[in-house]
Amino acid sequence: MEKIVSLKTNDGKKLRCITNISSKENKSVVVFIHGLTGHPNEHTFYNAAQTFPKKGVDVFRPALYWWDDGNRMLHECGLKTHSEDLNRVLRYLKPKYEHIHLVGHSCGSPTILGSNFKAASTITLWDPSYLKNGIKKHLKEVSVGKKQYWLSEDQIGYLLSKRFVDEWEWFDGVNELEIVKNIEVPLHVITAGKGGLKGAKSYSEISAGPAKYTEIKGATHCFDEAGAEKELLKETLAWIKKYSK
Repeated sequence: MEKIVSLKTNDGKKLRCITNISSKENKSVVVFIHGLTGHPNEHTFYNAAQTFPKKGVDVFRPALYWWDDGNRMLHECGLKTHSEDLNRVLRYLKPKYEHIHLVGHSCGSPTILGSNFKAASTITLWDPSYLKNGIKKHLKEVSVGKKQYWLSEDQIGYLLSKRFVDEWEWFDGVNELEIVKNIEVPLHVITAGKGGLKGAKSYSEISAGPAKYTEIKGATHCFDEAGAEKELLKETLAWIKKYSK
């Protein structure tokens, strides 16, 4: 069964979440955190939502920004905003499940690392945005009206708030390792073989708890290639099930 849950954030915004649950009561739920400019209906999240509940793990997919009235817009957010919204999700789910599992794709990684992730049973990071020397060198500072933003000039241009980029700049390939060193929650890092973010392999090597590293050969950042998603979801579900007993 699929339904929409609207959570009220600390600052009065609406956080749109899609929940997929089994016909029988499951004790575990996975929260998927999308990456920058992403959304909860990307093929990896959507297809997990159709299959995981049948295998004992419900699915919760928050939209960190959305186009309905009352939801956030990306250019208004800070990175810490996303972490705070994830904390709101954790508070909502904690009374309902014995095990909460976090999965973050790309920029979903710093969102999780900045959250109260100790409430989770496992963490899985899909091709996490390990950015050696920070993000600012990849962006261009611009003025819109009287406000300053950072512009990404990728194939789809978008604006990020100064606050977002300043907070993301802290994740420079070194600072976040101090967080990772203290992660006792079982951590699984899955990278794309043809992606450019393999530096995050070090996360699984230094974390304080059980850890695993997996590279999916032939996959690019969004795991779009034939067979890549299937392997990604298989690895993710196996990790979750291992720590849901």
